[in-house]
Amino acid sequence: MHLHICTYAPFLFCAFFPAPAAADYRVDSTAWDGLSALAAIASDGGCPVTSARSIEWNRLTGTDVLWLVYPTTPIDVAQLEGFLRAGGRVVIADDFGSAAPVFTRLGITRHESPVPDALAFHGRAQMPVASPTGKTTLAGATRALVTNHPAWLSGGPPPSYEFSPGAAAVIEGVWDGGSFVALSDPSVLINNMLELPEDRLFAAALVASTCRPGVDRILLVTGDALEHGSSPTELVGAPVRARGPIGDRVESALHDLNEALHELGSRLVLGLCAVGLALALLLRSLPSAPPTSAPRWTRATSTHEPSGYEAMVRRYARGELPAGETLLAAVLRAETLARLAARIGPIEGDDERPRAIAARVTAAFDRETGKLAARLIARLRSVSDNLGLLSARRLARLHDDARELFRRLDA
Repeated sequence: MHLHICTYAPFLFCAFFPAPAAADYRVDSTAWDGLSALAAIASDGGCPVTSARSIEWNRLTGTDVLWLVYPTTPIDVAQLEGFLRAGGRVVIADDFGSAAPVFTRLGITRHESPVPDALAFHGRAQMPVASPTGKTTLAGATRALVTNHPAWLSGGPPPSYEFSPGAAAVIEGVWDGGSFVALSDPSVLINNMLELPEDRLFAAALVASTCRPGVDRILLVTGDALEHGSSPTELVGAPVRARGPIGDRVESALHDLNEALHELGSRLVLGLCAVGLALALLLRSLPSAPPTSAPRWTRATSTHEPSGYEAMVRRYARGELPAGETLLAAVLRAETLARLAARIGPIEGDDERPRAIAARVTAAFDRETGKLAARLIARLRSVSDNLGLLSARRLARLHDDARELFRRLDA
């Protein structure tokens, strides 16, 4: 099996690489098959990544987000289920590793055969493209998700991304008090794949939708992992149950209602209070239009090609994104770098200064576009270096600059 990667540059560059082995998914690796770019994206979003060789179930807390990336030893399904039941959050990214029993327990079937009827990235069948089909924050991140020799998923909750009808790439769901994201291809998270703007936007949204900035950490486990202890029955610091589809929230509220009604016979007053609380929670969880007090940029209509960042902004305005301005700025920074790289070639992250980027943009476009790019990159870098020091007014200015830069790049 080989990995066929094409990166966006002034010309299309393609090369063959061996598919990543379990030992290659390392957070500290800057190689093509490492996860250092993912760690940087998560850090920019206020969610540090900790790599672990073992899962200490009894030591996990509500601020730990468990990411299982291509595990090669079986995961204790009962312990994972207990973690979810206690309010835990899990990302399972696996194509041909040992996570099949986990998928099965979540009601999902993993298929290790070629993806049926999928669009191919630049005509390369080994790189099928998945399209967004859901209405979650994650599904709104990008218009396409490029994979490499993936498996595909069926069953379970409605997919967020699918290759073709019935063949899912990403499935999000809730399990008792917790939530999970099932991803059929861990390769979309490696450094080389994150050079693609589409996959970089997806990775930023995956972090944003599973981790609270400044509060949580991502505990990443890959390869051969040892397991110890038992999952706690309660996770201190866990968030309120993640919002699922309306039908799921209705079912949950009705379940609470039903239990309350059973108590009415002997405990009438307490039962009525529980009924009222269940109805209040249901009404509060239903999506609503952006409040009239929302900043003007959350209600703006784009005049250029739709932006994954703007899709997240709209969900933030509706209260569907559990984060503030700093996280949105981190996502905007990732999209800005990805869009620039698609036009001027690879950008060396924080090692490349805004002035150098401006010179490259000026050469490819014009001086004004170069100055705009330099100003935006410098301001976004300042936000990244000073997490928590961003006002809505400042983000509005960044938003306006980004819209103008994207318009110039698309033109």
